Amino acid sequence: MTLRSLAATAVTIAVLAAAGQVCAQGQASAPSRASVTVLDPVQVRQESELALGTIAAARGARTTTGNAGYAVSGLGGESYSISAPHSVTLTRNGGTEEVQLKLKPSQTGGALPGRPGVPSTTRFGLGATVQAPSNATAGVYTGEYGVTVGYQ
Repeated sequence: MTLRSLAATAVTIAVLAAAGQVCAQGQASAPSRASVTVLDPVQVRQESELALGTIAAARGARTTTGNAGYAVSGLGGESYSISAPHSVTLTRNGGTEEVQLKLKPSQTGGALPGRPGVPSTTRFGLGATVQAPSNATAGVYTGEYGVTVGYQ
């Protein structure tokens, strides 16, 4: 290798090293923002109890129906969903006999009325049917179920 080619190689290395430093120093940054909206929790409360009345003991199965009322509170414009079990077991107080309660909400969801972000309330019903078999033991049958409302 000649002195001239060695000098040319050294110059090339120096230029490449300087270019790397120039590229590394050629950065910019911009201020950035992020945001998140936290909603008030949606709330549900039972306004009227599900009372199915009385079934007279007789031949053949007997059916009775009833409705419960609920209120949903949250922020206007927000979509919500409603869920409830399709069937609930009611057990005779002081016994082990059971009957099945069938549930059906009047709606499966919607949007809270009113202006977006403003507290709002709407209502829905929960229909129920219970059929007591002809051999059902007389007594009061009770059970529990949950109704869930959530933002979508």
